[in-house]
Amino acid sequence: MVSSRVRPAVLSTLLIVLSLGLISDAIAQIEPPDRRFLFLEDYNRRREQVARKREIQQKRTRAQKRAESQGLPLDMSATQLDYDSQNKTVKGSGGVILSYSSAIIEAESGSVSTESKEASLLGDIRITDPSFALSADEAQFNIDKQTGTFENFDISFEEGDYRLFAKEAEKLEGQTYELKDTVMSTCSCPEGGSCLPWEIRADEGKITREGYGQAWGVTLRACNVPVFYLPYLVFPAKTERQTGVLPPRFGGGRRGFELRIPFFWNIDRATDATFQPLIETNTRVGTQFEFRKIFSQNNQLEMGGAFLNESFRDGDLQGTVTTGLSDPTLKENRFAGYLNHYATTDWGGSRNTQFITELKHVNDDLLLREFQLPQIDDFNARFVTSRTAARTGLWGTHSLEAAAEFNQAMVDNDDLLFQRLPELSLLGFRSFKPFGQNPLGARLVLSDDLSFTNFSRKELYDGRRFEVFEKARLPFAYKNIFEAELSADVRATQYQLDDERTSTVVRGTNQLLPSTSDRIVPGFGGNIGTAFEKVFPVEGGNPLKFLAELGQAGRSGELMRVKHVIEPSLRYRFVPQVDQSENPQFDLRDRLSRRNVVTWQIMQRFFGKYEERNEYLYGLEEATPEVQDIDPLMTNRPIDSAFGYMESVGARMGEFRPARSGSRREFANFRVYQSFDFVEDRNFTQNDCVGAIDPVTGRCGGFEEEYNPFSDLGTDLTLLPNEYVRFQGRTTWNPDSASPTSYSLATQLLDKRGDQIRARMTFLDPRDPNNSSETIRQIETTAEARITDRMKLAFYGRYDDVAGKFLENRMGVRFKSSCNCWILDVDIQNRLNPDETRFGTTLTLVGLGAFGNSFFMGQQTQQSQ
Repeated sequence: MVSSRVRPAVLSTLLIVLSLGLISDAIAQIEPPDRRFLFLEDYNRRREQVARKREIQQKRTRAQKRAESQGLPLDMSATQLDYDSQNKTVKGSGGVILSYSSAIIEAESGSVSTESKEASLLGDIRITDPSFALSADEAQFNIDKQTGTFENFDISFEEGDYRLFAKEAEKLEGQTYELKDTVMSTCSCPEGGSCLPWEIRADEGKITREGYGQAWGVTLRACNVPVFYLPYLVFPAKTERQTGVLPPRFGGGRRGFELRIPFFWNIDRATDATFQPLIETNTRVGTQFEFRKIFSQNNQLEMGGAFLNESFRDGDLQGTVTTGLSDPTLKENRFAGYLNHYATTDWGGSRNTQFITELKHVNDDLLLREFQLPQIDDFNARFVTSRTAARTGLWGTHSLEAAAEFNQAMVDNDDLLFQRLPELSLLGFRSFKPFGQNPLGARLVLSDDLSFTNFSRKELYDGRRFEVFEKARLPFAYKNIFEAELSADVRATQYQLDDERTSTVVRGTNQLLPSTSDRIVPGFGGNIGTAFEKVFPVEGGNPLKFLAELGQAGRSGELMRVKHVIEPSLRYRFVPQVDQSENPQFDLRDRLSRRNVVTWQIMQRFFGKYEERNEYLYGLEEATPEVQDIDPLMTNRPIDSAFGYMESVGARMGEFRPARSGSRREFANFRVYQSFDFVEDRNFTQNDCVGAIDPVTGRCGGFEEEYNPFSDLGTDLTLLPNEYVRFQGRTTWNPDSASPTSYSLATQLLDKRGDQIRARMTFLDPRDPNNSSETIRQIETTAEARITDRMKLAFYGRYDDVAGKFLENRMGVRFKSSCNCWILDVDIQNRLNPDETRFGTTLTLVGLGAFGNSFFMGQQTQQSQ
């Protein structure tokens, strides 16, 4: 049996070898596994739909403004143009292009009346507009009214997936079409394909955009095989939001028969709501609801929740584990709700005011474990936190914020949680040049932080904290040899308590805190660093060149040079011993330990310079680059800041940005750091723990041990040679035992086929021999394999290596049509808490909706788990 000490090293080594054995990408953000999206394409599709809708709205806005602006005249161009003055008609041939208002019309030849705007077009006709794209062989068309008749008509709508074919078609005013010998489908198959996976054929039809379609003599076909016939059919032809019933979802199992019927209410263009009544015959009956309102671009409201009656289960936990919970009560009537409101008011200049409200509430600590409400929090959340804040700028240098925070504990006792009701803060930043222009570039930077917080709770001490924190920094540099900074700060705090009771037991006596107390904690510090760099040419056959040019980066650019930068630095921090034993502890800011610490760090960075592949430049001798052309001293970003590998939180896997012409990017870095504490260079006993005693246990840090003045050795590694692999790792090592005390490893592995692995491993050893159960070692991973062009397999798992079991896992298989117009998903999911297995199927008809069901099966496991 593998010991717990050996196992993390084996697992971490395996993950590192797996990551380095494939390929990677650095400073780009690594997308971690996501339990909500088993297939990565679903996550990408959602982002693309949002971006596509925004783009279409922008096109419509621009077209509308253009049409309303002074009536733009008709413009016609062609290889050959003739004008018939008698009939006031312009004739063109050899490729005709007409532009009028928001429409662009193309044809091989045609004529247009300058008075009636009647157009007669022939050959390869294409009409594009922000709302649709149309093609035909022949057309008689009124450009002003946008009406006409067409032969061999083909139209696709920009927003949505409907596409119509017709041998003859007439476009009436608005967006209404009358069709003969027509075909309707949402399949986008390449031209020349054998058949559409599914289509609706009709002898005659009439369809109104954002309305309904009617068809006579209808046949539903699957690959040209008739499935059934209807003499008459009515169907929706809407891409905008519409009021109506959404596809239901059903299933069964331990919870009984499950049925959910969502109803969408389109109140107006900026307001909608969704109601989802549900029933699980052995468990509950209730409803979910959501409400959304957009008042303006800077003022949005979203709210929702759920109400559930659990009387059907008669108190049965149905596999939910309650071990370790402060309140394991299962309530019969359960409700949860949330309200999010974001608004910005422009008062001019820097006086913009933001209002942020995020309110969440659940009346049952077990609710989120059993019923998924991601808008409130994840199923394994320890706290549900509500926040509200108002921020405004002052004087161009400061900001004022009024906020409040309320917490609900899903595991611990709510009565012991501090609530911040309210919290006021004033933050400021100012920069001066008291020394004028000087060779060192020295300047004085002042920062202000004034705050008032009222901490409230039901049990034990609570009260108010007033605090002022002032800091002054003096940054300077000497040529390009080093950069340095000196700093000094002071923190002054006053406490006023409404309740002085504390459960802390110190040396065998119960202690009451004083009703008023204060402290003043000064601090001093400084840092200095430099950089050494060298540029290396990269010759053909170099393994690094091979790795860095794999994928899109190598197709667009060639790696010519690599710059290696070594950045050593020292940082010093001093905080004197200040007696804080009389002060309450509301949060970590109330226990500031004495510090006399020196921290050293060595950072190594590797940058690559890519030149655009151009046959006319091949063979030219590379000029030796100047240092300033490669990168500035002590940089902590890619050489080309516009390249932006450090993307926003919304960055996702698959958005690898290729190197542009002459671009530079950082593809690897490695950091080593450690601290030496002069204060701790002796044996540590509880008598030395004045002002740092745990307020609950009364022990200093939970246990006593001999402290080493050297901290754990920390290392960070990031690798990004190309878009196929990304790896980031962070570890801390105990120098005495030469074993890791914590690590966090994350990797993304991709290939051209679409296979991908995303993995994240976390390990934390609290080094408390009295509480070894707090050791955390978990692995979370998502894997996706493309079996064929139409079949994929995927897996998601979260494994607890300490307990030796999966906390959650999910497996699925996806079948897709050749033209991407239907998707069938089959998946099975197992969770440990609550203990259940779910089997589900979902059929998605692109453009029409998704239909699915799920079945739950209980596992034979012990309740004590």
